[in-house]
Amino acid sequence: MAGSVEGWLLLVVVIAIAGRYGLELARVAGRGAMPGIGPSYLMMFGVGCAIYLGAKAVRAGRMRN
Repeated sequence: MAGSVEGWLLLVVVIAIAGRYGLELARVAGRGAMPGIGPSYLMMFGVGCAIYLGAKAVRAGRMRN
């Protein structure tokens, strides 16, 4: 398997968020309403993206030296 560590980490974060939201969808199934996307989802995604971008920046800086 190829890929960067930070890319795999971001993939795991996105899968975890999707799984959590899927569980909420299953919990409210049949009620006719979609569960909201709360601040915790946005924070988890933001942290995952920040780690990804930070690691990419460090890697790009090392490649230039």
